[in-house]
Order: sequence, then C-alpha cells, then structure tokens
Amino acid sequence: MSRRMVGTMLVAVVVAGKGGDNGLRVKHWVTINEPLIMAKMGYALGIGPPGRCSDRNFCPNGNAATEPYIVSHNLLLAVHATAASLYKQNYQATQGGQIGISLVAQYVEPYPNTSLDMEAAMRAMDFELGWYREPLVRGEYSESMRILENTLGNALAKQPEKVWGKGREIAENLQRKEGIKSDTEDMETTLAYLRVLAFCLAAAISVSGGVAAAGAPLFPAMFVIGDSLVDNGNNNGLRSLAKSNYPPYGIDFHGGPTGRFCNGKTIIDFLGDLLGLPLLPAFTETFGGEVDIETGVNYASAAAGILEESGLNLGDRFSLTQQVENFKSTLDQLQNQMDQEMLNQHLRKSLLVTNIGSNDYINNYLMPSIYSSSSTYTPEAFANLLINKYAGQITELYKTGLRKFLLAGIGPLGCIPNQLAKGFAPPGKCITAVNDVVQVFNRRLKTLVDQLNANYTNNAIFVYGNTYGAFTDILSNPKTCGFQVMDRGCCGIGKNKGEITCLPFSIPCSNRDEYVFWDAYHPTQAFNQIIAQKAYSGPQSACYPINVKQMAQR
Repeated sequence: MSRRMVGTMLVAVVVAGKGGDNGLRVKHWVTINEPLIMAKMGYALGIGPPGRCSDRNFCPNGNAATEPYIVSHNLLLAVHATAASLYKQNYQATQGGQIGISLVAQYVEPYPNTSLDMEAAMRAMDFELGWYREPLVRGEYSESMRILENTLGNALAKQPEKVWGKGREIAENLQRKEGIKSDTEDMETTLAYLRVLAFCLAAAISVSGGVAAAGAPLFPAMFVIGDSLVDNGNNNGLRSLAKSNYPPYGIDFHGGPTGRFCNGKTIIDFLGDLLGLPLLPAFTETFGGEVDIETGVNYASAAAGILEESGLNLGDRFSLTQQVENFKSTLDQLQNQMDQEMLNQHLRKSLLVTNIGSNDYINNYLMPSIYSSSSTYTPEAFANLLINKYAGQITELYKTGLRKFLLAGIGPLGCIPNQLAKGFAPPGKCITAVNDVVQVFNRRLKTLVDQLNANYTNNAIFVYGNTYGAFTDILSNPKTCGFQVMDRGCCGIGKNKGEITCLPFSIPCSNRDEYVFWDAYHPTQAFNQIIAQKAYSGPQSACYPINVKQMAQR
C-alpha cells in the first residue's frame, strides 16, 4: 500500500548491479513476478499476505474495491519502474544484462463468437493484462481501466515519462483460456473457479506445522478408518498385493516409503497438520505399547471395503468391520492410560474420519470377471447394501463414545488412470457411466448423514465430506492449482500410466506437483493438500452441514 517499499527493491538492484561474480553471472532480472496475484490474493480475496479484503467475516480490515488497484499502482510506479530505471542507468552498460517484469492474466476468448462477445473478450483482456502492461509500454492505463478514475481519483493519474518509461522487457504468462459472453456471465463456472483458486492458495500458503500447531490441537485425537487413500502402513505386514512400502512411494515423504500410497503425505497427514496433531501411528505399530495412541490411530487398510469380500482379489486386508474391531482394541489400551470418565470425555471431543467405499466399486462392482455384484444388484440396490452395512458400523462406533464423525464420500472413479485405461472416454473426459454409479452411493451417504444427525442429537455431529465435488472442482480448473496432467499417473505402466500401478524402483515423473494422480489409483501429495484444506475450512458444498474446523467448535 505504501511507496516506501521501493527502498527494499533499490537495495536489491544495487546488489544485482554490484554483485561481483554473482551479479555478473546473472544476466536476466525480474523486478516483480506476477503482481496481479499479489494484488488480488492479498488485497481483494484476503487469502494471501497481508490478508486484506472487504469481507469482515474473513478479514479484519481492507477494501477490495480500491486497495488492489492502489497496490498495483505502487508496485509498478515505486517498485518496478524506479528499480528498472536505476538498473538501466547505472549498471546495465557494464553488466550487459536485462531487467523486466513477469505478468500473468487469464486468456479470454469470446463464447459464442458474436461481435458483441468478441468486444467483451477484448475488454476483459484489456482490463486484466492491460492493467499492468499499458502503463509500462504507453505510460498510461488502458481505456477499460479508466472506468475506475472516478473511484480512485489521483491514484491512477498518469506519471511522468521518466518514471514510467516505454519498451521495458515484459514476460506475459497467459495461464488459462476462458470463454466470455457479452453482458451475461456463467456465474456457476466463475464461482467454482474462484472456490478452487481460494483453496489452492490456502493450501499453498499453509505452513507445515499446522494451523493449530501454535496452540492446543483442535481435537485431542483423530481416529481414521479407510482404504489405501489414507492407509499409512497397516498392510505392510499382511499377505497382500496392496502394499506401497517400497520406492518410489514416499519419494517426497520425510520418512521415505512407509506404506502410504502416495509420493508424500496423504489427506489425513495434511488434515492432522491443520488440526495441530502429530502424524498418526498405523494400528499395526501400536501393539508393543511404545507408541503414543492418545492423539489418535490410523486403522485404514489398502483394498479394504465396506463389504467383507471387496478387495479379496488382492489378498489380506482389514475390512470396515475389522477396522471397527481394531478401534475397540485401542480403547482397551486407552483404558489402561486414563480412567473411564477421562476416556469418555476424550472420545466425545475426538474426531473420527472414515474414507472407505472405493474398493467396493473398483475391486468389486466394477470387476465383473471376478465378482457377480454388478449382475446381482442395480446401482441403486448395491448402494443401499453398502450404506446399510456402513450405517451399522457407524452406530457401533457411536456406542463407544465417539461423537464427531467425518464421513468422506467416494471420488470420481471414472477419472482415475486405472479406469481411463480400461474404458473408453474422449480425450480430457472421464468415464461417465462409472461416475454415475459412484454418485448413487454418495447421494445415499449424504442422506445417511442427515438421518444420523436427526437420530443422534446428544452432542453428536455427523459430516459428509464431498470428495467427489472437491475432486471435480479441481479437475475442471486444474491449472488454477498448478496441475498440468490430469489423466495419467506420475508412476505406472501402460495406457494412462494406469494399467499397472507403480512397481518397485520405478522412475516416476520429476514434476510431481503438476500431476493430479501419483499412480493408477491415488492422487499426489499436492492434490491431497488441497482436499485436506477443503475438508478443514471449506464451504457447505465441500463439507456438509459444517466443515472440520467448525466441528471442533461444537
């Protein structure tokens, strides 16, 4: 907001110009990288530093109607123009380098291609890209930006030629093609885009220690039931083909290969960070009594399903029923560490997360060569079968004293590399038939959450995690979060890198943060972080009826 920030940039220019060997080696300098992001995220949306916006429920101060433009003006005038002028006048001749600025904007195309829509597209590009480019090239703001003069007054006044200058080196990053119509706007698409952008940025700026790490954890413990999406090593000692305790799994995890089906952290790991909890031990690590179980335990098992037979084709695994029994054995251990009243209070305040059901489709209903379920049940009947079994186990967990439940739905299985390799889908599309079947289950699960909240009103809360919606939001706007590859795994073999999953000592892709999927079935660490952020603080469309952060306040 202040032009005094120019001092820091001038110091940097002097260092660049007089930097000895370092200064001479570097020939291309950028004063500011993507000022639009700084202005919008920090001063309009409030989800980047310094966290200013107009929404007082989100930001303590700020004015999104004026501050982004004032900040941009000062960045261009006080930082870029002055710093670039200093470099060119004093150092460029001897150093032989170049100095410029890196701009970013959405690339807009008319949709449909009428004359009015073409004019609308030109106005949009003139506003967003011209916001920064025109003052640097022509010494004044673009025509479309001039509509703000009555609001901002002298803040947008033309500056002297010696400050603005012309012909400076500009790198333009047109990140995303967007269709635009004259006068009318597809608000649903725009809102979805902004939702995704907000959570991508929130995930990107969250520190590794966790949001609540500076104080007490938001929950005293978190217990996890699920499948390979959240397994952290329970299958390592089982006679199972569903294992991941070998490289390159864990290539980006500080502990290396641990049994997590990911290159790094799982959704649960990131959610624990946000809650201020340590990494949870796998249930199979708790037998010796040397592991802290008071802050939670992870019971998830790769290939596990709601039904006992789901995943049997891959060998041993802990099914939903077995995982509930394993949780009860943990309660026996906890009773040796605290009295019954303390344990009851501990359980009432703890969080139980379930993430299960995918294998009932991938390794059951969608595998007719081995299982007969798809010929026996309609999608509706099969979903009812699963939900009835699911509800029975949730009731068992409620009886133990747990009162806070996050029940995650199933993601769009028709979009994972394994299913894309098996099916027929147009380029860039998912297998609709598979996703339709999964959505039947998700709708039933959301209804179950409503029923549970109606039946158990004794300080209990049940939440539906809309994994499917969160997943498809990102898949529809992948580049907003930095993803470039959405339809194949980073590590795998065959079509879509999804016919054979990641084998021991395979060489994965190097740009893992640009991939949505790590292997044939599981997302990357980068993707998991965004999903965890949605569960933690997302709107009702991501977590229904409240999010995890709000659950902690109940």
